[in-house]
Amino acid sequence: MAALVRASGAVKRLISAPKLSAFGVLPARTYWNKDWQPGPYPRTPEDRAAAAKKYGLLPEDYEPFPSEHDQHGDYPNLADIGGDSKDPYYPYDYPAIKTNYGEPIHIEADIYGEDRYNPSGRPHMPYWKMYVIFSSVMFGFFILFALGDMATHPRKVMPKQLPAQGEKHYTFEPADS
Repeated sequence: MAALVRASGAVKRLISAPKLSAFGVLPARTYWNKDWQPGPYPRTPEDRAAAAKKYGLLPEDYEPFPSEHDQHGDYPNLADIGGDSKDPYYPYDYPAIKTNYGEPIHIEADIYGEDRYNPSGRPHMPYWKMYVIFSSVMFGFFILFALGDMATHPRKVMPKQLPAQGEKHYTFEPADS
């Protein structure tokens, strides 16, 4: 009887255990897309000060996006500085993306990485020079292709080998051994 009572207790614990999701893990109780979204666009100076404090900025440094219809809410409009333009010798908390703990990142941080586009960088040569080099290379390849296409290159083949008249070249009889 005692074994039956113990078994019923194990069944109760199994039934009341938290359910696993389809991926085999417990579902999260926080929803990042709702919990971490920006607040409403600040309309009053008090709202601006609260938003600046929320993002760890000084109230005079905080500037939201120009229009409240941009759907960025109270997120700060940070300067466009790519990863290549930041100091490589500064001891960042997270050196892979050159940021410190609690520092707000740019809204386009996935574009402005160290290995991607740098909006504050300068090109190595002027754009007109890049265009001239590109155009001359493409035009050169076009000329080479056109010259090569004008020349005819017949296929080199051997003369056709036909059997002589009246001569048997192959029979279907077994070979003499």
